[in-house]
Amino acid sequence: MIKVDDLTVRYGATEVISGLDLHVAKGEFVTLLGSSGCGKSTLLRTVAGFVPAAAGAVIIDGQDVTRIPPEDRGVGLVFQSYALFPHLDVGKNVAFGLRVKRLSSREVAQRVDEVLETTGLTHFKKAMPADLSGGQQQRVAIARVLVTGPTVILMDEPLSNLDAAMRITLRAEISRLHRELGMTTLYVTHDQQEALALSDRVAVMRNGAFEQVASPDAVYHRPATSYVCEFVGSANRLNDPLSAAFGLPAGDEVRYVRPERIQIGRDLDAGVRATGVVRERSFLGTITHYTVAIADSDIGIMTVSEPGDPIQVGDRVSCGFDAVDVIEVPR
Repeated sequence: MIKVDDLTVRYGATEVISGLDLHVAKGEFVTLLGSSGCGKSTLLRTVAGFVPAAAGAVIIDGQDVTRIPPEDRGVGLVFQSYALFPHLDVGKNVAFGLRVKRLSSREVAQRVDEVLETTGLTHFKKAMPADLSGGQQQRVAIARVLVTGPTVILMDEPLSNLDAAMRITLRAEISRLHRELGMTTLYVTHDQQEALALSDRVAVMRNGAFEQVASPDAVYHRPATSYVCEFVGSANRLNDPLSAAFGLPAGDEVRYVRPERIQIGRDLDAGVRATGVVRERSFLGTITHYTVAIADSDIGIMTVSEPGDPIQVGDRVSCGFDAVDVIEVPR
């Protein structure tokens, strides 16, 4: 449905994307994940037609749209800012794109009512944007795109302006809409949890290139590079002294272990163990984070909180994990 073929993008003399390839299948949800400046929004805006390609091609639904203006590409773009018209109510905001297409008033009204029901906004049809919460405004922005029946949906950090609780709520809403409508979606975020929760595949970007394009499970549990392992979630890098402390043989790969895979206690059955001293303890309700000093290095451990946890700062403890939990990536 979306194909990026050997794409190169330049800002002046600076090449920000070089020879990039990506294929998003019909109905697939693919997220571009990366830190600020990695090129993810540039790639999305090039697919949308707002940034010109210096070389390569953008193909949507089998049509080469590389030189076609944005309004003729059949894509819907949800911006980071809601970009609602403040003087129009919700219904008229959603209807705006259909009015531009000069559809009949009857068809406009029918399609607006359908998409308002789909997005849970029926009761807000006559409300003004200023009277809505941030999450409701973003749903209006999504509804305004959906009502036009685009071939693909492009979302550029649509949840970044919301508080944490609202982000989780609207994330679930986007996931529901994707399942029900089968929207082909290219989504941009720097939030790892969003990417893992929403996506069929995640494309981790760095310096205008892909480090890994794979399922969320593969990106987290089987990262292709050190960058992916350290960027997506938390990971303890097992340097040579730490590896030796845990009794791991020397190797050519870079080793990591996730904090939640490490056990902490005084009597452990884990196959790979070392002893250290608790330097920090952070109780976070459902989970507790520990920092343990081992072999002049610190490792992070995350466990499910237990009432009356006896482990405190300064305690000498055993830390262990199963050998299968070690992640190895090329140096």
